[in-house]
Amino acid sequence: MSNKQELNKSLTAVNGWAISTGGMIGISIFMISGQISGIAGPAACLGFALAALVVIIIALCISEISSACTKAGGANVHPQFALGGKAGDFLSFFSGWAMWGSQGLGPAIIAIICASYLAKILSLFGIIVPIPDNIMAVIIILILTVLNSRGGEGSKAFQLITTIGIIGAMLIFVFGSLTHAKPELLVDFMPNGPKSVLQAASICILSYGGWSTIPAMAEEFKNPGKDIPKAIISSIITCGLLYTIFCYAMNAQLPGSILAQSTSPPVDAALQFTSWGALLISVAGLLACLSTVNGWIVTGPRVFFSMGRDGVIPKVFGKVSDNGVPGVALWVTSIGQCLLALTGMVQLLIPMVTFVLMISWGISLISMFFLRYKHPETKAPFRAPGFPLVLIVALAALVYMMSLLDSTAVMAGCVWQVVGVVLYYLFKYSSLHKLCE
Repeated sequence: MSNKQELNKSLTAVNGWAISTGGMIGISIFMISGQISGIAGPAACLGFALAALVVIIIALCISEISSACTKAGGANVHPQFALGGKAGDFLSFFSGWAMWGSQGLGPAIIAIICASYLAKILSLFGIIVPIPDNIMAVIIILILTVLNSRGGEGSKAFQLITTIGIIGAMLIFVFGSLTHAKPELLVDFMPNGPKSVLQAASICILSYGGWSTIPAMAEEFKNPGKDIPKAIISSIITCGLLYTIFCYAMNAQLPGSILAQSTSPPVDAALQFTSWGALLISVAGLLACLSTVNGWIVTGPRVFFSMGRDGVIPKVFGKVSDNGVPGVALWVTSIGQCLLALTGMVQLLIPMVTFVLMISWGISLISMFFLRYKHPETKAPFRAPGFPLVLIVALAALVYMMSLLDSTAVMAGCVWQVVGVVLYYLFKYSSLHKLCE
């Protein structure tokens, strides 16, 4: 293990686009597309488009502070950069703990779903996997952790290949569906009125969380001031367009009421026009899961690394391996993911992870406000247009999203944050502080 505390600067805007897009084109599009089709009918596709616009507004604000503060960690370094002092220290830890809880441990959830898709693909060939999904999830996490521990090149190539593969499979589905469309299913485009589209959009917003992996990797970009905003905005636009046409193509094959009841709506839609549809979408789902897990395994440890380097948690987490990756933070995070995967608590963990991720977004938005007004001398390479209106809209949209989450998951997220506060004071004011020096 090397004693250096700087990460390799090897990422370009294209690499960032692949990591962000791969993190967004996760299993959510394959899971919630049927649910929102039941709510809004064919107009559910507009829900994805509207959600993309809202997320772009939030991302514009966070891109500004990320382009000015190019340290690894993203949300956990923004408050200290903009506010400073004790308030900045506390909010940085609070935000970093939230980010690590979402993107650090979040891969455990997706890895379980990934294991189930792998079993589904193998079953199409008559192969039964004798290993439970949660054990298979642990194996997937460990394989990707080893890949990432060997350095960035293999991980970047894997992310780019899987992302292109997912997009390709989804576009093939869209082309096949639209060339065999059933026009009668699209005549009543908005059966439940405009309000149903807004309701669908509030659910769709959760499908765009993957872009926040990019600020966490700011230090590894060759030209962060330009590449970070490009990677974030281009990836959201890519996913917004893809989600919209994908959902529309699904509704061209089956009524929303049937899609809403399906456990795998894209598979059922594909089977309406091709016998190999199940295999195509199952492979796309597997690639989506792998891409999301890998994207978060790349970025989650960067948060812990940044916190360790800054001395808010033990310094050992701030060390970089000879391969230029945060080795200790990577493997400790991986162990946490494996333990979480063994619980199999997917239904509770998904909204909980979303809630704590939104907390970190909110703190970054507030930090962006203080950066503009407290440090006007700091000229960020990228500045959000329409300030302060764009910031007000972003905060309002974020609060609205949080209000829609399950109360049990919100409570679990609050407990997670309380644990973080306790650790903050232990590492700050008790004898454990020696570990952070």
